[in-house]
Amino acid sequence: MRETPGQGVFGRGESAAAWSTMYRGKGSFSPRSSLLTSNPVDTARTRMTQLRRAVAACGRFAFSNAYGNASVTTEALAVPDLGEESVRYRTLARLNSGGFIYSLVTAVRVGGVIATMQTSDTTGPLPPDELAKFKPDPGTDESVISTLIKNVVEAESRSPVP
Repeated sequence: MRETPGQGVFGRGESAAAWSTMYRGKGSFSPRSSLLTSNPVDTARTRMTQLRRAVAACGRFAFSNAYGNASVTTEALAVPDLGEESVRYRTLARLNSGGFIYSLVTAVRVGGVIATMQTSDTTGPLPPDELAKFKPDPGTDESVISTLIKNVVEAESRSPVP
């Protein structure tokens, strides 16, 4: 496809991104990452549709890398009514070393901006009965997610529409 001046590659328009990674407290190795992407509204809508489809299609998969083998399950979750549309899911990777890594991701679209918050943690081996009950949720991060979206909504409302 040919690039049209002002439209960017594939005619999707200009895009920008900003991200940050924070840790929850003293000695914590559990990161909380946020990513803001700004796109034309139609592109942002398409990205959210693609994300929902990917989460639905990736219920279970396995991979190998330099650190070993893992099997991963992905589960779509309910998400509070934030922004114009939102997606939340968690993944749980079972490592061949016996430990687990989980991630909880919330993505919210407001206009052309997609705000994503990811929290993750690593645990040691869990007995099967504890693993069955292991359902991490946003917990204290829910207020951080809500504040991030509130800030995006306020910024979008002040933005001039081209």
